[in-house]
Amino acid sequence: MGDPDSRNLKTTRGWVQGYNAQAVVGEGQIVIAAEISTESLDTANLEPMIVSACEELSAAGVQEQPGIALADAGYWKNEAIESLIARGIQTLVAPDADRRKEPRPRTSRRAL
Repeated sequence: MGDPDSRNLKTTRGWVQGYNAQAVVGEGQIVIAAEISTESLDTANLEPMIVSACEELSAAGVQEQPGIALADAGYWKNEAIESLIARGIQTLVAPDADRRKEPRPRTSRRAL
């Protein structure tokens, strides 16, 4: 019997019963925040994970927020990127060039 809290998640290799784990790391690859969800797509996790990392840093007495968020193409979501930029966090997300036949729509604000 499988874990009743896990879900069928779509992966690049098909479907798997499990979880989607997220982590935010800082310099030196130190984990600042980590979460587990049952959502297949990472797009919904960019902003909440960066916000969680900021909250964890604040709770540890670190007043400086991250200056740059770097993520792979799976995290591309215009609204999340724009929201982080509005918070003063430069957000760099790789384009998903391998799977797209057309250029990805640009955000209304540039990250650089």
